Amino acid sequence: MKQVFKIEGMTCSVCATGVEQKFAELPEVLKCNVFLQQKTAELMTSTPVNVKLLQSILPDKYAVSEFLAYNPDQERTLTSVKEKTKIQQLKPLLLILGYVTVASIWIPTKQGGTINDMMLTFMGLFYIVFSFLSF
Repeated sequence: MKQVFKIEGMTCSVCATGVEQKFAELPEVLKCNVFLQQKTAELMTSTPVNVKLLQSILPDKYAVSEFLAYNPDQERTLTSVKEKTKIQQLKPLLLILGYVTVASIWIPTKQGGTINDMMLTFMGLFYIVFSFLSF
């Protein structure tokens, strides 16, 4: 039986290895994989293992909770995440760029400015808006 548990408190690969070793010592556990990035432990067990048992063999700094019971249909839905298209990813950037462009044309036009004034306004607005973004 495959069981997945959420483990809070793991901060490094040494923690993950320690948790994996503790879980592997249990007689019910046939195979154990601990994933640090996802903060999960995937156990292949002969009989179901409960959260209390796992929590009892780990130090207090770790918190164990049941993540999900293995269900092939559920696994497929978890891995099928829709990725955004390039246009969807760039939409906020394009909107900001559009607002800066419109404002840089509109502001000097109201004051009777030239194309040079429009360009200076565009550069100023571009600098102000994008200086707040960090990449």
